[in-house]
Amino acid sequence: RPPAKAGVVGLAKWLPLATFAIPAGALADRVDRKKLMIGCDVVRMAGAASIVVMLVISAPSYGQILAVAFVDGALFTTSYVCERGALRQVVPAEQVPDAIAQNDARLFAANIAGPPLGGALFAAARALPFIADAASFLCSTTMLLQTRSRFQAVATTAGSAPRTLRSDIGDGIAWLWRNPFFRTTSVLFALGNPIYTGLYLLAILLARQDGASAATVGVMLGIIGVGGVLGALSAG
Repeated sequence: RPPAKAGVVGLAKWLPLATFAIPAGALADRVDRKKLMIGCDVVRMAGAASIVVMLVISAPSYGQILAVAFVDGALFTTSYVCERGALRQVVPAEQVPDAIAQNDARLFAANIAGPPLGGALFAAARALPFIADAASFLCSTTMLLQTRSRFQAVATTAGSAPRTLRSDIGDGIAWLWRNPFFRTTSVLFALGNPIYTGLYLLAILLARQDGASAATVGVMLGIIGVGGVLGALSAG
């Protein structure tokens, strides 16, 4: 059934947030973050482009949509973790809290403009939202290439025993468990995110059943972004 399929696609999109976040953090400390973020953007652009190609030929399969959603979610998680780690290298230490708040405000501002625009593009042609998505990753890659600052701190572990990715992940989990505030907020986020995602999809399905257009659904989702912007701006 379409509602069940939509739910599975939503799960495929957000499941990597739980399964990839800690490994992505360990990886971001081991490799060049800028190159990793560029690689994530390129693969995500290819995923969006693959949907466009199939829409032109005939129609994308449900399996392809699931695969693209899962890969996109995994690479979004990886890129997001890299971005947070790179902020300390790009801006002065005293500006990091404001930089985080501004980045989140930017993200939610995109959530305001993106859904209505996506709905309007989809109403015009089914492939247009995916073309715009692919173009956004091209813009992101260009901006990353233009950023001159190093995204990585200078290594200070010369002479120490080499560490494995597994030990880094274990240290991350142990640190999280030792800090009650972060442990509690992480658990709350993990429990609340499936409920939020489910309500998000439910609102879309109910609106469509009541005859809402794609553009109207986009406006509904844009309203959610307004609250995100206000929260991000007040966080600083």
